[in-house]
Amino acid sequence: MIRDYVLALLSVPLAAESEPARFASGSPTQWGEALAGWLARARQLDGGLDFDVSPHPAGLTLRTRLPLAANVTLALVTEPDAVPEADGDLLVVLACCPEWTFECSGDVLVVEPRWAAGLLLDDATPLFWGVSAAEQQPSVLDAR
Repeated sequence: MIRDYVLALLSVPLAAESEPARFASGSPTQWGEALAGWLARARQLDGGLDFDVSPHPAGLTLRTRLPLAANVTLALVTEPDAVPEADGDLLVVLACCPEWTFECSGDVLVVEPRWAAGLLLDDATPLFWGVSAAEQQPSVLDAR
């Protein structure tokens, strides 16, 4: 269940194929700030979301209360050997690198480079915000 929630929360259009190359000139601190900003906007746009975001050695910790309670580690990873151990209900690996060919085992959600670039570098329009936030800022899906 938490996997589905996080997939919906982080849903954005994929960035162009060339965009992940921009990770080479950035830093995990920048990406962590971008992700925290993204999550803050999500909470503002949908009152049904209740969570806290705090720093984690690998990136951020997302502690959700509504619509369900869970502890999620959001790891900003630039190398496959830097994937941390899961220490909550779900580990989300945001692959902040030009390419990702490593497969994670266990209960790990991998956000591949084009997805991570859309989220962290492009400030893309969220896909999941629907009827509950349509009056404030319609999502791509609201137009259908």
